[in-house]
Amino acid sequence: KISKKIAALRRRTLEKLALVMEIAQVNVISQDDMVTFIEEYRSESKTLLLSTSDDLESLYNHGLLKDDGESISFDNAELQEYLAASAINRMDNVGAVAFDLAVDKEQRSIHPSWYSALSFLLEMHPEALDQVLSLDKSTPDNPSRPQDPDTHKLISGVNADLIPSEQRNDIFQRILDYYIGNKIYLRYD
Repeated sequence: KISKKIAALRRRTLEKLALVMEIAQVNVISQDDMVTFIEEYRSESKTLLLSTSDDLESLYNHGLLKDDGESISFDNAELQEYLAASAINRMDNVGAVAFDLAVDKEQRSIHPSWYSALSFLLEMHPEALDQVLSLDKSTPDNPSRPQDPDTHKLISGVNADLIPSEQRNDIFQRILDYYIGNKIYLRYD
């Protein structure tokens, strides 16, 4: 029973670490940053997580984190992005949180380092798609808002079965109109 709690706590800790790294838009942090993260982590969680000196080491030994002596990183960037998406998925108002973290408010565009994390999040929480779709809409400040092909790729990567039919048709028409209007060849991959 304790080991299940510790395993769940380790996962949550890794999710939070991944989210912190995604927010900072980095894939590698220094040993000092890792120590700061652990020190600032909730004390009850820290006590359970680091109950023995082997617990932190087990995160490295299971291949989830790499420690080269000077810096720490996830063994796989996609794992970091998935865990960051999982951390966001546990929060209230997932779409708004994701939008706040992943979008440059002035440009109304997604930070390039967030595309993969958002694709995982949209699979977990397709309702967050509304926030992403709002990026391609014009605003009073920018009535001719250009659409973004990278955002189209993100949107079209969501499992169509998870999107209501009416919204799916709207997405298709919007993307098709963009490509036809800009005379861009649509490739089927």
